[in-house]
Amino acid sequence: MVDTAASLVWLDASGRTRQTIVKTLAGAVALEGFLQAASLATLNTTWESVMTINPTAASAGTYQNTGDSARLAFQTAAGNIVRLTLPAPTIAIFLADRITVDPANTLVIAIVAAAIGSLTDGSGNAVVSFLGGYYDRSRGSDLLTP
Repeated sequence: MVDTAASLVWLDASGRTRQTIVKTLAGAVALEGFLQAASLATLNTTWESVMTINPTAASAGTYQNTGDSARLAFQTAAGNIVRLTLPAPTIAIFLADRITVDPANTLVIAIVAAAIGSLTDGSGNAVVSFLGGYYDRSRGSDLLTP
């Protein structure tokens, strides 16, 4: 059997979402139905694919934890804001205050160039501009790995 990973995005009655990552041997379709039956939230979106393991090792640095992140904000032509979270960002993408993302940094410029016209909001509207970004520290992660 082939290892697969599924992403389940749940939507609650208040409009909040939460993602569950499920790793299975035969696919998560059967499990999804049982999870849905036991939850008040609805499965908003799901996708699944064969797992690809990246052999690259993580690096140590100032913001090395996945709880540390850069929150990047973009805007669509319709005026919607799209946020993209970059976990464990390199300190190089921030200004001297270590909080504000530097839009002139070459790494940020590359991310913005790849996002414009490709990254979309929930309605499928592509982003047209980068609004800025900042450092954020979350209290934890929903994804726990063994």
